[in-house]
Amino acid sequence: PREIEATLSALGEQCHGRLLVAFQPHRYTRTKHLLGDFAKSFEGADLLWITEVYAASETPLENVNGQLLAEAISRNGQPTAFAATLQMLRDKVRQAMRPGDMVLFLGAGDITQVAHQLAEDLHMRGTSHTTELRGLLSSESKVLDNKPLANRTTLGVGGAAEIYVEPSGETDLAVVLRYAAVNELPVFILGRGSNLLIRDGGIRGVVISLRHNDFSAIEVNGDQIWCGAGARLNHIANAARDAGLTGLEFMEGIPGCMGGALRMNAGAWGGTTFEQVVRVRYMTHDGKIEERTADQMGAVYRSCPVLREHIALKAVLQGIP
Repeated sequence: PREIEATLSALGEQCHGRLLVAFQPHRYTRTKHLLGDFAKSFEGADLLWITEVYAASETPLENVNGQLLAEAISRNGQPTAFAATLQMLRDKVRQAMRPGDMVLFLGAGDITQVAHQLAEDLHMRGTSHTTELRGLLSSESKVLDNKPLANRTTLGVGGAAEIYVEPSGETDLAVVLRYAAVNELPVFILGRGSNLLIRDGGIRGVVISLRHNDFSAIEVNGDQIWCGAGARLNHIANAARDAGLTGLEFMEGIPGCMGGALRMNAGAWGGTTFEQVVRVRYMTHDGKIEERTADQMGAVYRSCPVLREHIALKAVLQGIP
């Protein structure tokens, strides 16, 4: 029981969503003698299932079973469901899961089979999503499942994206965002990956990278520079220099891209991004495109409130002749 309490406490500090717990009691004698202690050990769980006791060669004891433990935990104030079989447990957990949940399987018996089966179910579901997205997007867009992300960061570490998408343009990006919303998939926008530490377990849901040329283009028009969210900041600084424009030199030393610079109002050497922004084009998570002037974006030190909820697409920057 104490190990369970310590485990739930540690995971509770790391889990940003709900913590779902499935427990298989081990041995009838242990369940009987530690029933009271087990009943108080699951307070950190948002949802809890108890399955039948794993005998481990013991002879069953009369009136000692998983149902007894589930009822004891419920009487202690922790709502608990009993799943008589592992198949029932698998179905109940799968039906209850939502994006952002963490699921923990505890037990020394064969409950690990359910964990592996559920992981495979999720993998197959992710594969199904990639297949559907490929059918919805243009041939120029890239859609991959379980795409390793370590080589997409400057630190070179981290796990894989469950679903990885490089949309070919704004139309395909809107399709991806709407699809993710309908299917309740979390969305993570991956920029250049500078100084980004990705967890070894990877990123669940859809990881979108705006690497396509449509998002990384840089065009100089007079004393203004049009640049996509995927354009590297040092490339923008170089384009301004080549056009005889100043005011963007500070971008040379920032290891990122335009989208990230807009999101955090990046700055260096006394210059900040929004001091040079004329207007920003962005997309809402339901796929709508909007434009605002720099003043309307409400940028402050190292933050742009509008882009906390929306995705930068393009910006017009003002150079100094």
